[in-house]
Amino acid sequence: MKPQWKTVLCAVLIGVLLTACAPTERAPAPTAEASVATRPTSSAPPRPPGEVRRPAVAGSFYTDDPQTLAAQVDALLAEAEAVEGCPAPMALIVPHAGYVFSGHVAAQAYKQIEGVDYEAIVVLGVNHRDPGFQQVSVWAEGGFETPLGTARVDEELAAALLAANERIVFDRDVHRQEHSVEVQVPFLQRIYGEELRFVPVVIGDPSPENYRALAEALAKELSDKRSLIVASADLSHYPAYDDAVRSDTAILQAIITLDPERFTAARDEMMAQNIPNLVTCSCGEGPIMTAMMAARTLGANRAMLLRYANSGDTPFAERDQVVGYGAVMFWKGDESAMGEPTKPGLWQERGVFVTLEKEGELRSCIGELAVTFMVAPVCHLHRMALQPIMRWVGLWGQISLSAHRSPRSRDLWRTALDGGLETRPTANRSRRA
Repeated sequence: MKPQWKTVLCAVLIGVLLTACAPTERAPAPTAEASVATRPTSSAPPRPPGEVRRPAVAGSFYTDDPQTLAAQVDALLAEAEAVEGCPAPMALIVPHAGYVFSGHVAAQAYKQIEGVDYEAIVVLGVNHRDPGFQQVSVWAEGGFETPLGTARVDEELAAALLAANERIVFDRDVHRQEHSVEVQVPFLQRIYGEELRFVPVVIGDPSPENYRALAEALAKELSDKRSLIVASADLSHYPAYDDAVRSDTAILQAIITLDPERFTAARDEMMAQNIPNLVTCSCGEGPIMTAMMAARTLGANRAMLLRYANSGDTPFAERDQVVGYGAVMFWKGDESAMGEPTKPGLWQERGVFVTLEKEGELRSCIGELAVTFMVAPVCHLHRMALQPIMRWVGLWGQISLSAHRSPRSRDLWRTALDGGLETRPTANRSRRA
């Protein structure tokens, strides 16, 4: 029996070896049709290559719920009004506070770009977090993530800016916790959707060397593109309400001249007045100066204040220490037709003449040609049901500031409610922006 088992075992081993050595049939190569059919069909947009910056202030400066955020931004944009009669903005100044404080001001700026197809968008932010960073940082890859998705970076433009000047670098750390660029992105996402491409920039030190280098680089790289520069900037920080209005008015009047020297002169003048609790006239000097200089080089010759408010205009803050917010746009106007674009309703900047009477007898009068209080910002706090009431609130703000400057009216104003004074506001002629 043993020889037979050996014979069987040898036969099995030989068969296995022959099978292993035999050539195998190859499966036919998949056709192009078959390859396409097996691709994933997910509708989600692909994550961009490179590092994606995660949101740092979602849930604090704005809601972290995607549906709520989309609805909030859409409502703010729906409430804002487009300015008629001027071309697409070349640059915007937009505040960067929490949406409950400055969202309505930011929306007024972004309303002006709805329906505008830009080839390049650059957002200039402030360095709040890293005092040691003194250069200009461009986030040059991947994208910026918000609860609405990932906004992709225009890597070609970012690379061109990095190559333009040694002051411009790619420092990831200065971007990670910085909110001034991040809070702008949901507005751009709701307007442009998944097609959005932009370049995020943080200006570390607002030195003339930095903003000139960046402005020159932007002007060079954007010269042949339909482009938008967004300067993320707030205004005065922490003075009382009336002092904020005074400081912010001076700064905004300088900005709309499109003259950087006027801006710095206004800043120096206001800071020299030692206004209590005034820490800065502009939290965003670098972005503002860069946007002004680059826009002028690219051909901008007109500017307009779209909306002004401060945190004291909201029900969420006190008036003893406030932060100011302004929305401004720059554009290229026709030099041969320098008329004013049409501004809706009380958006027109006007002075006020105030007459105080008692029983038909003149008690005091004073007038102002300059705009010291914007009527419209207050009017639009409650645009729907309370709009008529809020229009009068805004108008009375201008009246009050004008009337209090009259020495004769100061004592009378204190007894206005008791003495039955009759106030007759008269709008003065429009001022050019």
